[in-house]
Amino acid sequence: MSYDLAFWIQQETEKRSPQMIYEELAENGSAVDLIEYSPALLLANLKGKFPGVEMINESQINWDSEAGSFLAQFSSLFVIFSCYRLSTDRMNDIIDCAFPLGLKLYDPQSGERYPG
Repeated sequence: MSYDLAFWIQQETEKRSPQMIYEELAENGSAVDLIEYSPALLLANLKGKFPGVEMINESQINWDSEAGSFLAQFSSLFVIFSCYRLSTDRMNDIIDCAFPLGLKLYDPQSGERYPG
């Protein structure tokens, strides 16, 4: 079972709930009116914290170790990490890689959107 972490940048005037945006991203791989970020910078940040992380295709990032793993679906509008057996500290490392790019966390398990 995975623990998901979702990130995106939204307009200040956004009216949809974070859950609605998350569902749209999970179902369609896109959502209207989100702000673009640089996936290349995210990958560079991840490489600093997760040696061996790799892009496996144009929309997925993978990292696997004895301590756990993640598979991330991404575009220039969002990234959703599916984390497997990762400690809270390692999930916080993912958050630390995303926040400097303006990406804000939505935790679909708790329904909480974190401002940063």
